[in-house]
Amino acid sequence: MTLGKRSFSRFNEFQHNVARGREHNWRCRSGSRYLYICEDGLVHWCSQQRGYPGIPLTQYTPEMRHHEHFTNKFCAPRCTVSCVQQVGILDNWRDPQTRKPKPMAPPPVPAAQLVQIGSVRSDS
Repeated sequence: MTLGKRSFSRFNEFQHNVARGREHNWRCRSGSRYLYICEDGLVHWCSQQRGYPGIPLTQYTPEMRHHEHFTNKFCAPRCTVSCVQQVGILDNWRDPQTRKPKPMAPPPVPAAQLVQIGSVRSDS
């Protein structure tokens, strides 16, 4: 594929790699530059990697964000999240990622059982 000097498609090279089933070499800053907060209030790297780091937002510290900035994400080479890839282009010239992910947090305590509102109808 030939790209002209003014072609912006070169910024979407990761899409070509995804389509070809190839890995893409880039630096994902999830857990640092952006956070994915699930309905349970837990911080995750992104919507595709729920469970990492799996920490409640109220307990997520600046030190944790700093750690994630330098963490090499195991899922990055095959990531398909376009908006993250495009923002990540700027990070390819920044600090290398040399840290390993921290161990996963234990699952949250299960919520209380659902409460039935109103009476249950019987079909008898």
